[in-house]
Amino acid sequence: MNGLPGIRRTAAHGSTGRAVGASGGLWARGSGPTLGDRAARSARPVRLPPPGPALDAPGHHAIVRAG
Repeated sequence: MNGLPGIRRTAAHGSTGRAVGASGGLWARGSGPTLGDRAARSARPVRLPPPGPALDAPGHHAIVRAG
């Protein structure tokens, strides 16, 4: 995804793409349920607020580090 800081992992499922940043940030774009109420459809990445640093984002969920 263009325009994001250092990305260490990417994943896609259905019509949603996700990216995990080197610092644990989580972004998504597309039209899947991952975006929730943040955007119905987004061609630009939307920052998602996980409860801790994201480690990976496979399938329908994100794996985060416990705080």
